[in-house]
Amino acid sequence: MVNHPLVSVMMPAYNAEKYIGTAIESVLAQTYENWELIIVDDGSTDNTYEVATKYKDQRIKVVKHDYNAGLGEARNTALRLAQGQWATWLDSDDAMLPQRIERLIEEADSEDFFVGDLLTLCKDVEGKMEAERIADLPWLLKGKHKAIVTVEQYLRAGAPGMQQLFPMKPVIEYNLHFGDFQFGEDLDFRLQLFHAGLRLKLISESYYLYRIRPDSASRRVHPDALAMYRKWLDSNTLTPLEHKYLKRLKVREEARLVCYPVLDNLLHLQIKDALAASLKEPQKLFLLLKYVPTLVTYRISRQLMIL
Repeated sequence: MVNHPLVSVMMPAYNAEKYIGTAIESVLAQTYENWELIIVDDGSTDNTYEVATKYKDQRIKVVKHDYNAGLGEARNTALRLAQGQWATWLDSDDAMLPQRIERLIEEADSEDFFVGDLLTLCKDVEGKMEAERIADLPWLLKGKHKAIVTVEQYLRAGAPGMQQLFPMKPVIEYNLHFGDFQFGEDLDFRLQLFHAGLRLKLISESYYLYRIRPDSASRRVHPDALAMYRKWLDSNTLTPLEHKYLKRLKVREEARLVCYPVLDNLLHLQIKDALAASLKEPQKLFLLLKYVPTLVTYRISRQLMIL
């Protein structure tokens, strides 16, 4: 492998004027210098484009969609423009520590793998990121500094989120791209990487700063995520174990979709509303009782991140 390959950092953005400067500056601060930053403004109605274009580094490319085409299409635009041998994503409201690209490239010793680090979850405090905790993955790392993870192991562990560094060769060779999903598109792309023959090399270090906001897309539950699961479950590409674990994740997502409005009411002490919703739709009550330990623990942990 080339000692210092070009790395494409791809950043879709929509109405991100408040945060995108922090994200861009975290790329400019990287100790690894052979990168390009591709920013795709997906038809923002605020000053996202103006903020992005004020940075005059020649390694930064900014393009703008004429209309809001959606996150998947913004990511596809970035993929088409990428010139790097390796690529990674950076959301416009997140940031990277200065060593991130350098450290991941050190681990990228083969194009048979994509490389992931752990997320540092950060509260949004008046626009600034305040680190809370690292989302460690002990069921994948198993006490080791790094681990090679197969798709079956990844799905069995619950398909945890991450922003990986991946080789562009299989993306081009197999025409990997983002589907028309507003939610679940990251998992869809990650599954495509696995099914292109790659495995995940996961390291126990964290260089990605993930901002938790009350209006973050990742905090919401949306039917699009179920469509993504149906796409894979209806395909003929899954092994029996992959199908089993993915179906389990779909059931969990269905429970979230049904139960989270009730859980929100409970968390905000709106007991009357929660009881009314449960009695009106007994299915919610059944699922709530079945999944309440897992869902409450998850929901409270996310709520605490923004208090």
